[in-house]
Amino acid sequence: MAKLFLLSVIIAIIALPARAARSANPRLGFRKALIHVSVFFAFYLVGLLWVYGKSGAVHAVYMLVIALVYRYFFPIQAKQQ
Repeated sequence: MAKLFLLSVIIAIIALPARAARSANPRLGFRKALIHVSVFFAFYLVGLLWVYGKSGAVHAVYMLVIALVYRYFFPIQAKQQ
């Protein structure tokens, strides 16, 4: 199982930016690549915790990373009236 996690990182580092590079706009492609790789590594962290178990320190880091990712991708917006 650990080999599959390592192999998935290598594939993701190559495949996700290559897929995003097909965009006509370079800035949009770069943004897509950053978002896809960030989402992949968030799921990768969840997978590692699932495989290797949750110790107290690892669980705290996991919760912190999930909170930061959530705040970045879903910012709180003021209600418009």
